[in-house]
Amino acid sequence: MSLYGQVVLPRRQIRYLFILSFGLVLFIQFFAIPKVVLSVSPAEILPQLMTRSIASIITLVILVVINVLLYILRQEFDSRQEELQKFVVELDNRVKERTKELEISKQQAEEARQQAEDANQIKSQFLANMSHELRTPLNAILNFTAFVADGVMGDVNEEQEDALRQSISSGKHLLALINDILDVTKIEAGLMDLFIQPVDLSEVINGAVSIGKALAKDKPVQMITEIQEKLPTTYGDKRRLRQVFLNVISNAFKFTKEGSVTIYADATDTHLKVRVTDTGIGIAPENYDMVFESFKQVKNDNLEVVGTGLGMPISKYFVESHQGKMWFESQVGAGTTFFIELPILTEEQANTL
Repeated sequence: MSLYGQVVLPRRQIRYLFILSFGLVLFIQFFAIPKVVLSVSPAEILPQLMTRSIASIITLVILVVINVLLYILRQEFDSRQEELQKFVVELDNRVKERTKELEISKQQAEEARQQAEDANQIKSQFLANMSHELRTPLNAILNFTAFVADGVMGDVNEEQEDALRQSISSGKHLLALINDILDVTKIEAGLMDLFIQPVDLSEVINGAVSIGKALAKDKPVQMITEIQEKLPTTYGDKRRLRQVFLNVISNAFKFTKEGSVTIYADATDTHLKVRVTDTGIGIAPENYDMVFESFKQVKNDNLEVVGTGLGMPISKYFVESHQGKMWFESQVGAGTTFFIELPILTEEQANTL
C-alpha cells in the first residue's frame, strides 16, 4: 500500500465513523422513550417497550462495534505513523551520508584537478625553457654551418658542401620542431600573444604557395592555384597567419604521394576563404578527432611520415584566435580538404584579440 493509503485513509475512516457515532447518539436523543399510561392495557404497552428495547440494544451494539473499529484504526494509524517516522529518520541519515560522500568526492576531485593543473604548468614551463635554451645554440650552429657551406671560412669541395647543406636542412627541421613545441607550450600555459600589424593577404598566401612549389619539385604532385588576383589587407599577426597557411600546404604535400594539391583563395570585403585540397591518402572517420589534438598523428601503413602532430592543432588555434574557423573534410583513398575562413579585421577589431 502507498504512503497515502497507510496514513491518510485511516484518518479519514476514523473521521467518518466518529460522525456516524455522533449521529446515532442524536437519533436516540430525539426519539424519546414512550410514556406509559395506566389506562392502557399491558398488552398494548408491551410491544412498544419491546420495540424500544430492541432498537436500544441494536444501537448499543453498533456503538460498541464502532468504538472497537475506532480503536483498531487508531492503533493501526499509530503504528503506521511510527513506521513513517522511522522511515523519515532513516532517509534523512542516508541523505546526510550520501551528501558527505559527495562532498568528499568533490574535494578529492578538486585536489586531483589542481595537482594536474600544477603538473601541467610545470611541464609547460619546463618545455618552454628547454625549447628556448635549445633554439639559441641551434641557430648559431645553423649560421656557422651556412658560413662554411658558402665558403666564407675557406674553400670547400662539392662533396663537403653537399654534406653541409644536408646538415643545415636537418637543423632547420629540428628548429621547426622546437618552435612548434614552444608554441604549443605557450598556448597551453595561456602565454601566447599576438603581434598586431597590417597583413597583406596576397603576399602571405603567395609566399606560402612559393614554398609549396619547392615541396612539389621532387614529387609527382601537381600544384594547382586558384587565388583571387588582389586579396584585401587585414589586421592580425602576420607571422602566425603565414605559419597557418604553410602548415596546411606542407601537410597536403606530406600526405600526397602523387596526384595534385589545389590551393583556392577568395575574399570579400568581410571574409577570406581558403581551401587546400589534396589527392592523398585521406583520413578515416575514426581518426577525425586526432587531427586537431596535440602530439597525435594519424597512422597509415602505406605512407611513412615523420612529425610531431602539432602543426594542425597550432594552426587551428591561430585561426580561432583571429576569430576565424578551420575544419576539414576527408575520404580514405580520395584525399582531404582543409577549409580556413578568416574575417577581414580593422585595426581596432584586431586589438581586441
